[in-house]
Amino acid sequence: MEKQDLTPKSTKLALNEEKSSKLKTEIKAHIKETNDRDYLHPLEKKALKKLKRHPLAKGQSDKFLLAFLFARKLNIERTVELLDNHFKFLDKYLPGWANWTFDDLNRQVLEMGYQFQIPGTRDKEGNGLIYLYISNYDKKYGIVQVLMCFTYLFQYYIWKEPLDYWRNGVTYIETIKNFSFSKHVDMTSKNQQISKAMLNCYPFLIKHMYITDAGAIVSTLLSMSKLILKKKLIQRIKVIKKREDLLEFV
Repeated sequence: MEKQDLTPKSTKLALNEEKSSKLKTEIKAHIKETNDRDYLHPLEKKALKKLKRHPLAKGQSDKFLLAFLFARKLNIERTVELLDNHFKFLDKYLPGWANWTFDDLNRQVLEMGYQFQIPGTRDKEGNGLIYLYISNYDKKYGIVQVLMCFTYLFQYYIWKEPLDYWRNGVTYIETIKNFSFSKHVDMTSKNQQISKAMLNCYPFLIKHMYITDAGAIVSTLLSMSKLILKKKLIQRIKVIKKREDLLEFV
């Protein structure tokens, strides 16, 4: 379907860094005063109303759409692009995803605890916390199985977390204790392609990435990350030698 007449005016709602920061400060002050973590600013309501006119928004919940809007600073045109990427990505790599149930997931992949979060937890800046235990990952399951679980959990987070989770962004905490290249890394071209595509298909605003239990191997991992991550994201990675030092940041 054509997107004409739905996105041209979107740039009027888009926020630059200064305006976005000012808006977030205002919203955080309101949430602190009212404890309403699902509060919507009038500008956000206006952007949501515009987005819901687009065919890609049909049948989607407000919380789902707002997660994508927040990831693109209320820019309708860029939000539509992200939504389009998301659905095309799922159709390409996870056919039939729309009809999934929990029983379709590989329980062993879920239980290995490669990635998880504790709902409601935040760092000192108010960002959601996501934990990565890379040594719990076993590449024998394949990236598609992991991607299925990641997508299911993403949909769960949409339902479980309040709106400020998606507005503020997330902090990743990754431990590389007991990491082994032979067991935990699969750098096939397909896996690189999927991993890179994911960065522009989900509405996670990654604010910080902390790597703990880092040994000599961390420099190699950071070099490999340049094949997948954008320069802006790589600059947000901080290596923490001791896990207890995380308390200074989170």
